[in-house]
Amino acid sequence: MPEINKVWAEYKRKILDTITDFSFVYISLKQQKDTTDGWVTALCPFHADKHPSFAFNKNTGQWACFSNSGCGKGSPFDYLMLTENISFKEAMIELGNHAGIAPPGPPRAGASEKKAESRPPISDKYIKTCAGYLMANEDVHRYIQEKRGLLDATIEKYMIGWDEKDSETLSP
Repeated sequence: MPEINKVWAEYKRKILDTITDFSFVYISLKQQKDTTDGWVTALCPFHADKHPSFAFNKNTGQWACFSNSGCGKGSPFDYLMLTENISFKEAMIELGNHAGIAPPGPPRAGASEKKAESRPPISDKYIKTCAGYLMANEDVHRYIQEKRGLLDATIEKYMIGWDEKDSETLSP
């Protein structure tokens, strides 16, 4: 386990060393204004802010709220975790992707291919049967058109279907 921690720590270090401007992380902040030494002030996203009390450093990604609201301070990873409701690992991967750094571990495509190989193929007959059920059932057909916004041409082209055995799961 300690070895994997070193790998992720190195991944984090590469991200921080590669990204030279973290402004993209804070792009949605309102009333941004550059100050000195790479700092930018803005309205805090964590409380009802009327006067900019939030600041982030473009070079390091560090941020802080200087109001009495107790919003705190942190890294760009912390900011993403709080604003996007994601884990630390997901925040690292998001920033790593932005920096063009692949996350540690085996390539994801290989894992997906193995999963796909283990599933049996869906027969053409079953696809046609489900597509026929969708077109024949007026309630389901109307639901797909009105609530999902699909046209008949799209439904037919992609053979979108519906399993009539799951009729009780339809919630218009």
